[in-house]
Amino acid sequence: MTIGRRDLMLGGLGAGLAVAAGPRAASSREEPDLPQPFSTYGIVPVGGIDQTASLQEAADKAAQTGTPFFLPPGYYTTGKLTLKSGTELQGVPGKSVLHYNGGGALISIENEAGIRLTGLTLAGEAKPIDGGALLIAESVKGLTLSDCRIIGSAEDGVVLRKVSGRITDCEFGDIRGGGLFSEDAAGLEIAHNHVHDCGDNGILVWRSEIGEDGTIVIANRIERIAAKSGGSGQNGNGINVFRVGSVMVSNNRITDCAFSAIRSNSGSNCQMIGNSCARAGEVALYAEFAFEGAVIANNIVDDAAMGISVTISTRAAGSPWCRATSSAISSSARTPIRAASALRSRPTAW
Repeated sequence: MTIGRRDLMLGGLGAGLAVAAGPRAASSREEPDLPQPFSTYGIVPVGGIDQTASLQEAADKAAQTGTPFFLPPGYYTTGKLTLKSGTELQGVPGKSVLHYNGGGALISIENEAGIRLTGLTLAGEAKPIDGGALLIAESVKGLTLSDCRIIGSAEDGVVLRKVSGRITDCEFGDIRGGGLFSEDAAGLEIAHNHVHDCGDNGILVWRSEIGEDGTIVIANRIERIAAKSGGSGQNGNGINVFRVGSVMVSNNRITDCAFSAIRSNSGSNCQMIGNSCARAGEVALYAEFAFEGAVIANNIVDDAAMGISVTISTRAAGSPWCRATSSAISSSARTPIRAASALRSRPTAW
């Protein structure tokens, strides 16, 4: 049999490919098994039966293995769940529902890191909450809460203390107290959320003492915020900033608040830029008391008792200043706003 040059070339090519493919195939067989994209850990919804123990066990396994815990669509009755570092809990938005059954916050996280919650509904059922909120996180680095619904809380919706991370694309609604409360944040972004029908405040960004914070509050839709706990302005606000330095509040749509759309109390270097506000019961955009600087610009205010108010405390350190420019303030059907009263600055003590 005569072997031509073409046959030799093809044969050599085949041998070369075999040699090249051999080690790769062998190495792929030697690689350890990779984690699955997600696991249900055997959890299925069983309606009104309490599943706290089995859900907690599954969450602990997810933290240990690094495999996300997927919650199939359905209704899960549960008490307090405590999450550990590395837990990723996924659901189907609007369909994977955790029904609160008492026993502290529905989800509690403390001194942990790298926790991700997506596509879950936390339903409080207006039941009394021991702890004050459906989700409480304290001293957590890298918390992600996205595409979740926090509804029906008899207290607050979410309470964060010393937390960094992102709260995005969530719904907070039918909440007796505040929708989302953050205190002493360590690098937090609050964006693209829908906050509605809250009894006292929509989004609160606070610090325990005056200091720099840097929280970003952007592109949220906030509406129908009451002041059921009363007061002279501490409640009834779409966005409530207190003692927080260098917070950015921009491009939010805020309507139907009992007091202010945005209220900054003792928040230095606060920026309120590009917000659209309507139907505020008191001053729509308010910078007050012990702050050193504020920028209020390019906002739209329609139908408010007053458009913009800047009230500087005699206790403010340094040289307080505020720049309020290029905001469109329409006349109010209740109390017409004149240019002289739309922006005011006066010393006061509190």
